[in-house]
Amino acid sequence: MGRTNVQSSGLSRMGTGLDPLDPAPQIAATAITGLWAVAFRALRREAEAGTEAATAHASVIADIEQAASLLETGLWSFDLLVQGHDDRDHLTGAARASDRSRERVLERLRRARKTRAGARPSGAPASPGG
Repeated sequence: MGRTNVQSSGLSRMGTGLDPLDPAPQIAATAITGLWAVAFRALRREAEAGTEAATAHASVIADIEQAASLLETGLWSFDLLVQGHDDRDHLTGAARASDRSRERVLERLRRARKTRAGARPSGAPASPGG
């Protein structure tokens, strides 16, 4: 069984009631475990830059939170599918949750940019997009 099938099988065992071979649990599992890749890239970036440990830790956590927030913004619809809610109240609640997630994404983007800007040695160029 491939890695994605094992991951989505784990999601199914968590009570989603979905077939692990369905596309929704497969992509959800891939996205969630993709946070490890974000963490490792951030760790490597900070190690290569020689960033002090506490600052590196804050920067890595900011990257993970930023990526997780972005996933959360998109995965609320997966939660609706799993919960089986499709009435107006639940859709309204989902829209509110999406708005809150979007605000968290924006706030974490701002914090991550500040953290990375503070970690750069003076005179070092800003990274693209940051």
